[in-house]
Amino acid sequence: MCSWFKSRDEIDLTIPCLPEDYKEWKKKPKICPHLLTCITPQILILQGGGKIPWEDKEDEATVMCPDPKNTVTLVIKRIKK
Repeated sequence: MCSWFKSRDEIDLTIPCLPEDYKEWKKKPKICPHLLTCITPQILILQGGGKIPWEDKEDEATVMCPDPKNTVTLVIKRIKK
């Protein structure tokens, strides 16, 4: 069992651009550093407007936790504004 996440947790990975937004951002749940290392390439691809070739949905990527004892699966979604 993962000590960072519960089933159906949602995490906003948006990083604030303005100093006044940083205070609220610090209160949001954070992501495990090991999982963050694994999802960084997919985040960069989606943020840059790209598509991950093996994914069925253009705006999503699925990533597994690198810890074999924790069966955490993360779905990263690009939200277009």
